[in-house]
Amino acid sequence: MGRRRPPDFIEEIKAKQRNTVWPEMQANSRAVDSLIFLGDRNATPVQRIGIGLFGAFFVLAGIAFIGIGRDLHSVAPFLFSFVAFLLGGLVLFNAVRGRWSDKGGDRQRR
Repeated sequence: MGRRRPPDFIEEIKAKQRNTVWPEMQANSRAVDSLIFLGDRNATPVQRIGIGLFGAFFVLAGIAFIGIGRDLHSVAPFLFSFVAFLLGGLVLFNAVRGRWSDKGGDRQRR
């Protein structure tokens, strides 16, 4: 690698940071939220695995809240566990629904 001219370097840094400023960041955040909570039929296997792990975390949190509620003899942790199970189930469902392509990254419709 040679030394870069300062204007090229500055433009490269600006291009890399474009998704971290407000308007683009909001669009990226909306895309991730819709992928997790609404699902995407064309999601890649890596995205599906990540969403599945995220959903499994909520299911495990629900199990933990059941244990806490049983130890404390309180209803509130049971309500939290119910919400965590519902959220985890929704996210896990979105991870497995849709078409799993044979080729990783095959996002073309047939």
